[in-house]
Amino acid sequence: MTTHLFTTTPDASIRNAVDLMLAKRIGCLPVLEKGKLVGLLSESDCRRHLVRLFDLAETNDTPAEIPSGA
Repeated sequence: MTTHLFTTTPDASIRNAVDLMLAKRIGCLPVLEKGKLVGLLSESDCRRHLVRLFDLAETNDTPAEIPSGA
């Protein structure tokens, strides 16, 4: 377990939060607002968001492909 706590804020982009989670190999980010815990962002939350994006792409007849090298 690490002593440094990585966090995000409610106004951070999902991309930035996911990049941090991937870079630091962590599965959950505390969400802080003005120093107070207001939520948690988990890997499952990110997967749910990805599924919604795929659903939107299908609705709009836009292929939702994962770019090569991802």
